[in-house]
Amino acid sequence: MFSVFVSCTSEKESSDEQSDGLEIIKIDLSEAREGKLSEFFEPEIEYIWLKDDSEDAQLSGGLHKIIFHEDKILTLDIFGCHCIKIFDKSGNYLSKIRAYGEGPGKYLDLDNFIVVNDEVLVLGVYPPKLMWFSFEGDLLREEKLKSSLTAGVFLESTNRHYFFKAHHQAEDFLVLSFNSSFKDTTFYFPKKTDQYYGNYSSRDNFIDNSEEVYFSMAFQDTIYKLEENVYAPKMVLDFGNYGQDISEYKMKMDDLETMERMDFINKKAKLHFVPNFWFVTERYFYSDFRFEGRMFNVIFDRKTQKTEVLDYGIINDLDEGYNPHLFNYRYDENKVGLRISGKDLYEILEKKKEELGPEAFEEYIKGKGKNLAQAAYAAKDSENPVLIIYTPKK
Repeated sequence: MFSVFVSCTSEKESSDEQSDGLEIIKIDLSEAREGKLSEFFEPEIEYIWLKDDSEDAQLSGGLHKIIFHEDKILTLDIFGCHCIKIFDKSGNYLSKIRAYGEGPGKYLDLDNFIVVNDEVLVLGVYPPKLMWFSFEGDLLREEKLKSSLTAGVFLESTNRHYFFKAHHQAEDFLVLSFNSSFKDTTFYFPKKTDQYYGNYSSRDNFIDNSEEVYFSMAFQDTIYKLEENVYAPKMVLDFGNYGQDISEYKMKMDDLETMERMDFINKKAKLHFVPNFWFVTERYFYSDFRFEGRMFNVIFDRKTQKTEVLDYGIINDLDEGYNPHLFNYRYDENKVGLRISGKDLYEILEKKKEELGPEAFEEYIKGKGKNLAQAAYAAKDSENPVLIIYTPKK
């Protein structure tokens, strides 16, 4: 499997049997309704403007991943600067990780990263390898691979890495695990020739909640939880009559021309799960879904075991500012959100001023709109992103 790592290998397959406490997420689109942020999130919304004046500043585009780590914010841009930028929690630019180029210590492509023991491990690298960097951007070491590892987590309780290999590169197994010194290997999820995996990024297949790891794949209906070094089924998506026939989907992707494929995906495809915009907390499972061109937000309350299907776009009744369509970033295990350019956020504030009038607006920016107003005024002339941060209820 690796050109450098030599290990004693064992194999483990995840159980296909339902375990006690399996959570069934039933999605009934006939129950779709208007939703409000206050139903699922704490009252305060945070805003962080990422201040970056460099020539390759990550403006309103890009940013394929954003994570919070202790007092730092790390952002991934795979098409613009081909780099990872690092900010402090006030949004001030600190450094960047960029080794774009050919040869040792360089990459021509990158797709993901994780933080392990205060080092940044870069994944999805081409030519295939693992690369470790310091937060200052210095290359610490690299290890060549025969094929790329596109997603991963490190779990302190087991002292092990868990990596996902893209299905088109995997020969036998899709998930593999190493201890911290990479001296033994465990394999999970055998590749099945009759299973359709689609052509989506696997960047977000893992959800890392510190001591809890969840895993799923595109076009699968099961979310697994890593328990005692075994992936056990934890949640199952039940689409009922709204589910997409996967064999039909595969046939369309194989037979249709590019524009016809996009038309099918965007306007005709029924419910199916792609783990791009999703999160799992102690309280909630969330993902967005598309059905025949219509978008929905699905939030499953793990406390009540009730599924809420919300129309695309959720009313912001917390600070009455931006109404989010979906949550496309999971910043850490307790915070999720999205991003908007400074100019666009300021435009929202100006519209609020017109709606309320002078006196009510002054009261608003001193009260529930204080955080929004501070960020909007500071970033009003900037195309750089402002992170909007929501904290799910516990």
